[in-house]
Amino acid sequence: MHTRLYRNGVLEKEGFPLEAVSDYLEDPDNVVWFDLCSPAPADLGMIGEELGLHELVTVRESDHFDITDVVRRWDANARLAGQGVSFLLHGLLDYIVDTHFDLVQDLDGKAEALEEAPFEDEVRDGRQLQREMYVLRKNTARLRKITIPMREVLGTLRRHDQELITDAVMAPYYDTARTCPTRAPARPGGSGCPRSWWR
Repeated sequence: MHTRLYRNGVLEKEGFPLEAVSDYLEDPDNVVWFDLCSPAPADLGMIGEELGLHELVTVRESDHFDITDVVRRWDANARLAGQGVSFLLHGLLDYIVDTHFDLVQDLDGKAEALEEAPFEDEVRDGRQLQREMYVLRKNTARLRKITIPMREVLGTLRRHDQELITDAVMAPYYDTARTCPTRAPARPGGSGCPRSWWR
């Protein structure tokens, strides 16, 4: 479990127990984040008791999602920490979109290799090439199913009637982000999103 306390945009404390969250939230200048990995039912019940309006809670199914990379992004952009939850959420989404982009780049590389295979000096087995292309197309389709809903998530965050991200400082970051999740290629070899939209 990871926990962090920001007060007036400055990181003040880390690693405190989950039971302390509600105490810190009594101060309106505080923003609290806590992360649970593979939580037990009792842990989820405690979230319900401690949950307030001024924190971000991340719940991960496993440690395959590296939360330490998200924390590094927050620390690297600490100048924006005063924006509270919208700052924390943006850092989390930034990591997710960049991870998707890495996958797109990997698929692009595999697609290029398959396109060049017929022209190599050493002739490869045609059936093997077909199998590799099938797997590549299948993986590309799976990636699109993951990335396309991300635009809807970001769009909902920026809808004026929702009043979820009304922060004038952070709003442009979210607006830029909305164009990236839809750029996972419709077919192998078609990416085009910048590496990071945080900066």
